[in-house]
Amino acid sequence: MDNNNGNNPNTQSDAQFSSASPAYETVTVDKLTYILLAFFLGAFGAHKFYAGQVKEGIIYLLMLLFSFLVIPGIVVTILAIYELIVAMMVNDNGDGKITLKKGFVLTKPN
Repeated sequence: MDNNNGNNPNTQSDAQFSSASPAYETVTVDKLTYILLAFFLGAFGAHKFYAGQVKEGIIYLLMLLFSFLVIPGIVVTILAIYELIVAMMVNDNGDGKITLKKGFVLTKPN
């Protein structure tokens, strides 16, 4: 006999999974400025500093400074190109601004 009044203890309320706000932080930046910074100064992390992500910008800068090891320089270049492509593919919101997920590698929100 079931002692929990027909409730399965392994099921969770649907209210826990429905959230009005996304589970990630976003950043809104000017699309053209972000693309130009990612293209010309992406390896230096300039686009990260512009987006207000100082920690990630410092990581880009440090990886570039240690690029005498070759691999970090290649990684930084690939990441900057990826973020440039993502920023180019995201539609702006009418006034030239785009919203991207905040993090080391920016991606467009769902």
